[in-house]
Amino acid sequence: MPDQVSLFYNSLTPVERSHMLYACCFELSKCDDAGVRQRMVHLWNEMDHDFAVKLAQHIDADLPDEPAHKNHGKRSAYLSMIDSPYSTFDSAATRNVAVIVADGYNASHLLALKKAMLAEGAELCPVGPRKGKIWAEGHEPDSSGATASSKTSSKSEKGPEDEKLDPSPNQAWASFTLYNSKSVMFDGVIVLGGRHVSALKQIGEATAFINEALKHCKVVACIGEAIQLLKPTAALTGIKLANEGDSNSLCTDQAVITVGSMDVSSQGEFCDAFIDALRKHRYWERVGVDKIPA
Repeated sequence: MPDQVSLFYNSLTPVERSHMLYACCFELSKCDDAGVRQRMVHLWNEMDHDFAVKLAQHIDADLPDEPAHKNHGKRSAYLSMIDSPYSTFDSAATRNVAVIVADGYNASHLLALKKAMLAEGAELCPVGPRKGKIWAEGHEPDSSGATASSKTSSKSEKGPEDEKLDPSPNQAWASFTLYNSKSVMFDGVIVLGGRHVSALKQIGEATAFINEALKHCKVVACIGEAIQLLKPTAALTGIKLANEGDSNSLCTDQAVITVGSMDVSSQGEFCDAFIDALRKHRYWERVGVDKIPA
């Protein structure tokens, strides 16, 4: 049995080994019986000595001696989720991407991204401060609750089911909210430009949503004014960002894609950069993630 367990451990990538160690430390730190913790260190020592030493250091157990049965060093790529030949990272198909929107988002950004995602077989999922209609910039409700659309038409031409299927130039339908969902449900996060950024800056859940995705090494993108939401975390981690307002400042750093301003001429380049990063699923090499408050 130790040989089989060692084979599995040896086959993992460094990231997977780190996650395995973290999981063991987390679970055993909840055990108050020192004898149980020590016996678990002894069992893991039969798999790999270095792993057992690191585990012991984190759970207040005695460091183990070198085992009589040492790790044989053999590995198989088929036992790794990342390195397996069956785990290909050359497609964005089936990926779910959260796009954070509030009243006043830039509709042209959303429509361009929706088209690009559909072409790749990926799904763009609006996440708002509330469930239902989120109004685009220029179509926000006034003090009476009326919108530009409702003033010109007393009856919507679309029903709720139609609104869920596709954003229009006036509005998007948010099935998810910042309060009923987390970034762990999605493969990537995008924050559009527009006046809505001022509102999002006042919602702690919006910042937490973005930071959690960054911490989990997922693809994150911000357009225009939305770059402001990334600046505090970027200052902690050293992630490079585009210059807000500059349409020629597309920046891709550690699977964080930002563009200072996005017009028709720069939409294609931004979408291509995001999709290319999304195909790789996670950017495990991202530095400074331990500093991110999430």
